[in-house]
Amino acid sequence: MFGSEKEEITRDILELANDPLVARILWNRGYRTLDAARAFLYPDCYTPADPSALPGLNDAVKALADSLASGARVCVYGDYDVDGVSATALLVRVLRSLGADVIYHAPNRFTEGYGLNGDVIRDLAAQGCRLLLTCDCGIGSRAEVGLAHDLGMRVIVTDHHDIPEDRVTGCAVVNPKMLDPGHPCRSLPGVGVAYFLAVSLCRRLAHPMDDRLLQLVALGLVADVVPLLGENRYLLQRGLAAINTTEPLAGIAALMKLCGITELNEEGIGFQIAPRLNAPGRVSAPDISVNLLLCDDLQEAELLAQGVDDDNKLRRQLVESVLDSLESIERVPAGEPALAGRAPGGRGSLVLFDETWHQGIIGIAAGRLVESFQAPAALMTLSADGEAVVGSARSIEGVDMYGCLSRVAGHLTRFGGHAGAAGFSLRREDLAPFCQALKAELDHALKTTAAATADRPDVDAEVPFASVTLDSFTKLRLLAPFGEGNPSPRFLTTAARIEACRSIGGGRHQRLVLSKDGASRTALWWWNREAPDAGLPVDVIYTLNRNDYNGTTGIQLVIERMAAAQGREEPEPVLGERQLEIVDVRFAPGSRLPVLPAGDTCLFGEGAPPAAGSANRYSIRVCDTLALTSVPAHLSLLREMLAVARCRKLALAYPAGAASATAPLIRRLMSILKHVAGHGNCTTLEHLVSSTGELEITVILGLRVLRESGYLEWESSGSQIQFSLLNGRRIDSTTENYGRMVQAEAETRAFKDFMSTARIEAISNLFKPD
Repeated sequence: MFGSEKEEITRDILELANDPLVARILWNRGYRTLDAARAFLYPDCYTPADPSALPGLNDAVKALADSLASGARVCVYGDYDVDGVSATALLVRVLRSLGADVIYHAPNRFTEGYGLNGDVIRDLAAQGCRLLLTCDCGIGSRAEVGLAHDLGMRVIVTDHHDIPEDRVTGCAVVNPKMLDPGHPCRSLPGVGVAYFLAVSLCRRLAHPMDDRLLQLVALGLVADVVPLLGENRYLLQRGLAAINTTEPLAGIAALMKLCGITELNEEGIGFQIAPRLNAPGRVSAPDISVNLLLCDDLQEAELLAQGVDDDNKLRRQLVESVLDSLESIERVPAGEPALAGRAPGGRGSLVLFDETWHQGIIGIAAGRLVESFQAPAALMTLSADGEAVVGSARSIEGVDMYGCLSRVAGHLTRFGGHAGAAGFSLRREDLAPFCQALKAELDHALKTTAAATADRPDVDAEVPFASVTLDSFTKLRLLAPFGEGNPSPRFLTTAARIEACRSIGGGRHQRLVLSKDGASRTALWWWNREAPDAGLPVDVIYTLNRNDYNGTTGIQLVIERMAAAQGREEPEPVLGERQLEIVDVRFAPGSRLPVLPAGDTCLFGEGAPPAAGSANRYSIRVCDTLALTSVPAHLSLLREMLAVARCRKLALAYPAGAASATAPLIRRLMSILKHVAGHGNCTTLEHLVSSTGELEITVILGLRVLRESGYLEWESSGSQIQFSLLNGRRIDSTTENYGRMVQAEAETRAFKDFMSTARIEAISNLFKPD
């Protein structure tokens, strides 16, 4: 734990937090004085660092000021990710406001690669550039900096990546990694370093600093996944406030409009804005993203934002193609050419190569694998010219990816990055020994980390389910923005009981109902294929997630770890062993809804159209009677709903007889998506599922069929689904997804027919103990 539950929290922290749970988390995370807690919660109470604390900054400011005074042409040389793009836009904006002759260069990932490029430097010199100002790159470009000097250019390197042994020399270098460990500025991203340079330059020249530039800093802070503590947290708080309380920059405003965002937080940046700004650098060239962030005309910005979004649609297609190729990863034997290791269930790191993968999106795919398997992943493909291997790697907390690459650097021609993410390149002939060496390093680090954390779960507080409410979730937002270094609070509840469990997402995830002391909560357990037994007492570690649907807001748990409760007996009774009265009020089709049992009743209805005022599967509440105005898609779903409702009576309040014919799922999905597209291109899995009345996996299969047939492009993040409708062609009924979809539809139809026609005794038998 971060701290002990037995430690007494001081009165001043309790009063500041105005909530005992928030106070406990502050205390356990080390904010134990009033000044420290205030500085963490409120940016006005934080004492920001002086930019001059950055080593080399004063030399860089002097060199830049001298160049401006001489009228020298300046080139801002950035990077192709959000951090580099936002840093480039920030520096160009500041230099323009100072009257500088400034241009920028955003490198092409495929033809130039990461960092400075010799051919580009020669071209810039030919264009008359006399000062090269890097941002988010350059610390390892010793040869290229030497070339710039030879061509008569001064160089200022601003970067934040780990400093290699063969670092640049002979120029002004600003890198927060030169600071001592623990310094509040040591983890600044590239745009943070650029901001400090801009602030110091404006001070030196007595020029007013545009506070709107903090909006650009916020983008890079979230997108580059730096620790959101100290100076980073302060800058992000101010940047988000600048976006939400003043007029956002035109480019950010256009992206928010495109995404349907009215108030931007760290999740909106991470899941909506950043992927779009990143997309051009991954599939084409990043210039459009820089131009979008430089644009001050909203109408022009909206056109640029649409272009960025088009690149993002292509990026989605490419990512999905890689992930589709990895769907059977668990079944691939270790040692085959494309796979150097397997990660599911903690069996090791993933080191994969496939020459057909698109170079621009392997980093995203690696991140998805890390998320899925909770293990480090390195993906590789051929470079654009086919002569080298390029790779992108992502890691988990406790496994330093940059450090592991450093120890196998003899196989590499180039690498860079930090603990959580890195990029590299190597010769094709070195691929096999490199994969073997890197996997060995990663597996050793993973094993060490697992051993160190096995008996030391990081939780913020042990809580009963009764205290896990929407109100508590709202109060916990005081601790936001969440992210690296300041994760969403993790809670522990011991000896909870599994009331119901069903697989979703094709068996890759589990949806559970957990209870303790009379309170029950729904929970999602991502990337866990083994369904635990109902009735089992468990200790569970989880975070909280807000669930908004159709005007109803609820809370659900997101499970991180779960294990059999220590020292517990046999499983306690669950639904099948408890008394449930079934009331048969089924009626003839076309008749009115019958009179329901007296008392507190929750109506359930899905499909088109559900009964007025009815709840869907995600909004069932505790009640005396659960009344079904339509039949759920599966028995496991019905059991889950009963576990949530904790009801005494189940009323069958839907039409009797064979279920009326419904249109094929494909047709229903297209109708729903066309309606949604009229209001934006974003929906949720919950909406599609409850609108069709099908299981989650059935809807996902339907979406895959539509994509395979060219009618739809889509990408999911959690339950959010971004999609684009296409013209399409004839539905391909020969694919595996189509066959699985038809089978799932048939199983749901059979269950609905049974529930509509069976005698009450047969239905009652479904809920009796085995």
